[in-house]
Amino acid sequence: MKKTDAPAGKEKKWFAAVTLSCLFLFVLCAGLTIFVDPYFHYHAPVEGISYSLTDGRYQNDGIARHFKYDTVITGTSMAENFKTSEADVLFNAHTVKITYRGGLFKEVDQGVKRALSSGNDVKRVIRSLDYSFLVKDKDQKHDDLDFGHLEPPEFMTNDNPFDDAAYLLNKSIFTEAVAGDLKNSFDGEPSDTFDEYGNWMAEAPGFGKDQVLSTYVIQGRVSEEVPVSEAELKTVHDNLEQNVIQTALDNPETEFYLFITPYSIYYWDMMDSQGKLKWQLDIEEAAVRQLLEVPNIKLFAWGDRADIVTNADNYKDQAHYGDWINTMILNDMAAGDSLITKENCDGYFERERELYMNFDYEGLH
Repeated sequence: MKKTDAPAGKEKKWFAAVTLSCLFLFVLCAGLTIFVDPYFHYHAPVEGISYSLTDGRYQNDGIARHFKYDTVITGTSMAENFKTSEADVLFNAHTVKITYRGGLFKEVDQGVKRALSSGNDVKRVIRSLDYSFLVKDKDQKHDDLDFGHLEPPEFMTNDNPFDDAAYLLNKSIFTEAVAGDLKNSFDGEPSDTFDEYGNWMAEAPGFGKDQVLSTYVIQGRVSEEVPVSEAELKTVHDNLEQNVIQTALDNPETEFYLFITPYSIYYWDMMDSQGKLKWQLDIEEAAVRQLLEVPNIKLFAWGDRADIVTNADNYKDQAHYGDWINTMILNDMAAGDSLITKENCDGYFERERELYMNFDYEGLH
C-alpha cells in the first residue's frame, strides 16, 4: 500500500498546483481586463492607460455609458470623419463620437438611446440620415451586405453580469486589446482621440472623378420612372417614427441636429439610370416633412448645393465625402445655415428637383 500511496499523493499535489496556477492566471487575466477595460465595459478610461479607439461597435456601448459628455455625434460612415474637437469649439460642448459603419436607423437609434440613458445631461445629438437607408424596415439593424462590420456579441451591450466571462477571459481581447493598450502605455504613446475614432480619411484610395467612376458601372438607362408605392412611404414613415422621432419626443430637453447626407451627383446618376430619380426625391420630401413636425429636431440638408454635390473632388465614391465636408456641416449647424424649416422647405425641394431632374448625367461619363 505504501508503494502506491506516494505516487497518488504526488499526483494530487501536481493536480492541485496546476489547478491553482490556472486559477491564478484566470484571475490575473480577468483582473487586468477589468482594470484596463479596453472596451469600457465597466468604467471610463483609467488615467495613465493609452487606449486605442479602433474597435467601433465593441467600444461604442461603453463610451455611451461611461464617458462624460453633453454632445453625441453618431450615424453611419458618413459621420465617421467628424472631429469632436471642432464640435467642442463650435458648440462650447464636450463631445463623444459613436458611429456605426453600415448601420441602419434602428442600430444608430439604439446607440442614441444608450447615450440618453447614461446619466449625462445630453444637450444635443448630431446624427446623419442616409438617403439610401430611408426605405428600410424599422427593425433592420444593418444592411444585408454589412460591409464586414458585424454587430458586437450580446455580452458587450447587455446589462447581464453573468455572461461577462466571455469578455473577461477572451483570448483575443486580452492578447490584442488589453496587451496592446498596456504596451502603448509603457511606450508613452498617447490615447487615440475622438477626432481619429472611426475616421477613414487615411484609408481613402483618393478623391475625384476618376476615383468615383471606378466604384460603379451604369448598365444602361431605363426609360420610365419608377413611382413610389404607398407601402414604401409607410416603410419610411414607420422607420423614422420608431428610430428617430420617438426618441426625440421622449427627450424634449435634447436638441437633435439631424442632417441628410449630401451624396454626390454620381449617386443621382445611378438613380437616374434605374428610373428612380423622382422616386428618391419623393421619398426624401416625405421624410423631411415628417421630421419637421418635431419641435426639438433641427434638420439640415445640402441636396440643392450644386457646388458641393457636383464637385467630384469632394468624394471617394458616390456617397462618401472628405472630412472637409464634415467640417462644413458642423460650421453650418452651429451658424444655423442650410437649416430646413416648414417655411423654406418648398423652395429647397424646388431647387433640388431642378438640379437633379435636369442634370446631364450622360456628361458625367
